[in-house]
Amino acid sequence: MARPKKEDAIDIKGRAISESLALLRGTPGSLSLSVLARRIGCSAPALYAHFRSKGDLLEQARMQAVHDLSADGRILIATDTEAPGTPPMQRIRDGGRRILGLARESPAIYRLIFAPDHDTGGSGIDLFDIAIRPIARNLDAALPDRAAAAPASDALARTVWFTLHGAATMAMDRQLGGPQERRWDRAAEALDDVLDLLDSRAAAGAHEHPRFGGAMSRV
Repeated sequence: MARPKKEDAIDIKGRAISESLALLRGTPGSLSLSVLARRIGCSAPALYAHFRSKGDLLEQARMQAVHDLSADGRILIATDTEAPGTPPMQRIRDGGRRILGLARESPAIYRLIFAPDHDTGGSGIDLFDIAIRPIARNLDAALPDRAAAAPASDALARTVWFTLHGAATMAMDRQLGGPQERRWDRAAEALDDVLDLLDSRAAAGAHEHPRFGGAMSRV
């Protein structure tokens, strides 16, 4: 009888995903299949029994990262289901700060989830579901005159998301200028500015916006 290989006793797939996330949190530039194999204690070819490519590995790590955030109770942008007592605009602000916190603490994990540069292969992760839809639901609650117009809510939600994601990316890439603390403060201020504008327009309401619908005051 052949002696079982050491790697047969290792959960290669699970370890590869967890070690990939650990490397992305610490030294993302060192992530490679050969480095993973050494950390896990298996041969590099053994990884291909579980992953078609490095891109496949990264996509499975991406799915695990999203799952871990939810499992830890770190709902990125809560809705009335998760935070029924919090005003909807505040839910967006709080969620935006959680997202900015993720970008600041773990830039590579943030990019993996929200700006992957690998082939996602039609994964089960839908950016609309995890980022834009929760914003739209909160905007529906905060701006009820638009609740019946889903395309309008989605367009506004995308505008909010583009602001948040753009601010996070610019802060990570040191494009906002100033010391680190100030860069992230400015990223949060960008989100606040957009939400304040929506709040003030909803309160003032006077003019129909041709794209977003509902009462929109002129700037």
